[in-house]
Amino acid sequence: MMMNKIVKKTLIGITIIIAIGVIGYTILHGIVWYQFNVGCGMDDGPFKAIKIENHLITDNHKIYKLKKGELILDNRNDSLSPIILYKEKGKIEWILDTDVRNTKGYETCRISSINDLKIINDSNKIEIEFYAVWTYGAESGWMKIDKNGGDNKFCLSW
Repeated sequence: MMMNKIVKKTLIGITIIIAIGVIGYTILHGIVWYQFNVGCGMDDGPFKAIKIENHLITDNHKIYKLKKGELILDNRNDSLSPIILYKEKGKIEWILDTDVRNTKGYETCRISSINDLKIINDSNKIEIEFYAVWTYGAESGWMKIDKNGGDNKFCLSW
């Protein structure tokens, strides 16, 4: 009888320890999944480029041909952040200002240029890779942009 009580208490203790481990693992797994699939993992961001209405393209722009339309990157000559513009059939669909100051924790940061832009995916979501010169130096980055409307997010990685 005494042995059954000891076995029962031991099994309950082991079960509690296993349950705490499973719950802890599930929470940790969820946090890591969120960071790398919704956030930017260990990188800076996620940032969201701001949609603007008008922009006069400067001489400092590059045009990237897409399957449908073109992507224009304008590293403006002033101290303002680069602009990414999407045109389809000669019509501007959206204009994005890559200003990061609207992101909490980055209010004093600036991107001065985006360089070596590469189109990774050119479907309904445009995916690009680049390196950006910003407040903390030159860092590689990636951006996903919805062709329909310009909804986006981007990250910078050291």
